[in-house]
Amino acid sequence: MALKDQSALSTLLDALTTADDGALMRRLLQGTLQGLIDAEAEHHIGAGLHERSATRTTQRNKTRDRLVATTAGDVHVKIPKTRTGS
Repeated sequence: MALKDQSALSTLLDALTTADDGALMRRLLQGTLQGLIDAEAEHHIGAGLHERSATRTTQRNKTRDRLVATTAGDVHVKIPKTRTGS
């Protein structure tokens, strides 16, 4: 059963990578990476975006663009800057 599931996942990955010249896979990857970056920033800062909190340790101070090279292609993400450090 596990071998059949692995084959189905491999087929799905191939379809996502080749569909639309890999643009769909890059968009999915970009959304996932951006979500992880935002979650890490929220944890580091102690509050979500536009959220006030008594446990907040710092504040967001704009973002910087970063290019991440992946096997699916290049993906642009925004890295939040903080006032007390990166």
